[in-house]
Amino acid sequence: MKKLNLLMVLLFAMTTLLAQTNGKQSSGKFFPLKSINDVSASEKMQVLNNWNSTKSVNTSKMQLDSVILSQFDVGTFTWVNTMKEIYEYNMDGYNTIYTSAGWDDVLSEWYDGGFTEYFYNSSNMMDSVIQTEYLSSGNTFIWKDEYLYDSNDLLETYFAYEWDEMIMAYEPMEKNEFYYDADGNDTTTVEAYWDNGSMTWMLDRMEDKIFDMNGLLLESHGFYWESGMSLWFQADQTIFSYDGDDNLTEELFQYWDEFNSTWIDVFKVVSSYTNGLVDTTTNLGWNGTDWEPYSRNTFEYDTDGDLDYNYIHEWDQGSASWVSETRIALDHDTNWAYEDLILPNTLNDDEEGLMMFSHQLIDYSLESFIVAAWIALMDVEIFWSQVELNETEELASTGIKVYPNPVVDELSIEMDDAANRYQLNIYNITGSLVDSREVSGVDRVSLNHLSNGSYLLLILSDGKVLHNQEIIKQ
Repeated sequence: MKKLNLLMVLLFAMTTLLAQTNGKQSSGKFFPLKSINDVSASEKMQVLNNWNSTKSVNTSKMQLDSVILSQFDVGTFTWVNTMKEIYEYNMDGYNTIYTSAGWDDVLSEWYDGGFTEYFYNSSNMMDSVIQTEYLSSGNTFIWKDEYLYDSNDLLETYFAYEWDEMIMAYEPMEKNEFYYDADGNDTTTVEAYWDNGSMTWMLDRMEDKIFDMNGLLLESHGFYWESGMSLWFQADQTIFSYDGDDNLTEELFQYWDEFNSTWIDVFKVVSSYTNGLVDTTTNLGWNGTDWEPYSRNTFEYDTDGDLDYNYIHEWDQGSASWVSETRIALDHDTNWAYEDLILPNTLNDDEEGLMMFSHQLIDYSLESFIVAAWIALMDVEIFWSQVELNETEELASTGIKVYPNPVVDELSIEMDDAANRYQLNIYNITGSLVDSREVSGVDRVSLNHLSNGSYLLLILSDGKVLHNQEIIKQ
């Protein structure tokens, strides 16, 4: 299994430390709008490429350069370094390298943990990723991912390889093939693994998804391949429910009982919202007769909609009540919004990164409630630099204004060049295209059909981005 980098640890691992009960684990996310397993490789790559397309704008940006994780040693009452990551970008703001390091307590110095290189094609779509990990044993593990796209720039095939030192070449490991409907929804994923014995790809798992007319995921059905019978058999399914604003309110996971030919409940995640922002997420497991709570996350926001606190709760069986002794505290600089930030790919590829960095994140800590006070036990130093990206000819020659933002009902779009028509695309935070139309001159675009939340607006000419902007629908 590939290692998680530090920022993924921040996003997921911290909130799972106290959420493991009866062999079940919380989704462990600050914003658990989707389970990790429900975010397919195609969805991640699609939203990553969409958000990355905003990086070619001639304007000042705040670039995330590095993060350092430290822990408080209660024995010595000192802060101790733990992990560090450094990020590098090209002149257009695309993340090209991240380097990880661990702290050696004996030598009091950083040691190399590995690095990841990102490569892009001529359309600035992710082409391949090479990960190198250095182990304490002296061994080195190297993985390679490759991405192939169709004519519509939708991810068509994903390949994973592992470097074989014996033959000095990459050995195939797994392959995913993606299929889409006419609206660009990722409806079917077929997974296969490489069999060295037969030197062929062997079918393993298939996932079929059902979407509504607005692109909301309603059901996800998993199947396993029975090679002896050359048939797909039901394995599991996830059912998704939404409120009137299209906020995801419940994920129900079930597995198929072949002996009794029935679906068996396993766990579910229930979420509630205030003003379009998730305020509570509860994880429950089915004990055979009833739903049993085991973890909960509650969220508090400031007046700008930035997350202030994520409280992590455990269900106490004895008192039949929620107990919270851990929280994550964040602080943001509202001078720099999400579209003004240059972030590593690990934080551009899902909604957790988008919402955690709704504005520039300047402080992050994990705190415990000790002796009637919240005490920081883990802290993250976040280092930024202000940069100027390469100027683009299109943006320099085209004046475009989009307002108001946030917007309630209707966007106004003004362009200096009223003679030409341009393509307007709007994407949600999962990377799905939710609106597409032509605009020119002074135009008005109704957003009444969209639910509240964050969206990426692109205005293009001949496939090139002239204007990009994050818009907030209220």
